Amino acid sequence: MELQRRRLKVISLFHDYIAEILGETVASGDAAPDGDDAEQRMVLLEALLVRRGLVAAATRREETAKLLTAFDQNLFAVEHYLIEPAEQAVVLFSATSTDNRGFLDQEWSRYTLGHVTCHPIHADHYSMLKGTGAVEIAARLSELMP
Repeated sequence: MELQRRRLKVISLFHDYIAEILGETVASGDAAPDGDDAEQRMVLLEALLVRRGLVAAATRREETAKLLTAFDQNLFAVEHYLIEPAEQAVVLFSATSTDNRGFLDQEWSRYTLGHVTCHPIHADHYSMLKGTGAVEIAARLSELMP
């Protein structure tokens, strides 16, 4: 039973996280079903990922399962890891499609005693490491590294 609750929690959190990153609002017809049906929530998650081109329709279940496993492992780490602030500067790259620069600065300030710098990258979270987003990041890193 505990494993089923964990699966439902992970699927729900992952769906909401992806929807937020992509700037999607949940339409009334797409709302998560009531109750504890992880399979129904999985179908909604798969539909979101396919609709946004993040997984292929033909392999949606397998690809989504891999993404969920990675998300669950990271979630477990976040839930159990304690970090002590370090005396070092932190450089962040933030996708401009989400207005979270102030949030990122605040969050990372908890983990460093040094300065936090956040550079906006003109892309969304998933494309920022491709094309012009990658060029922007490379340029900033070149400026920062001796």
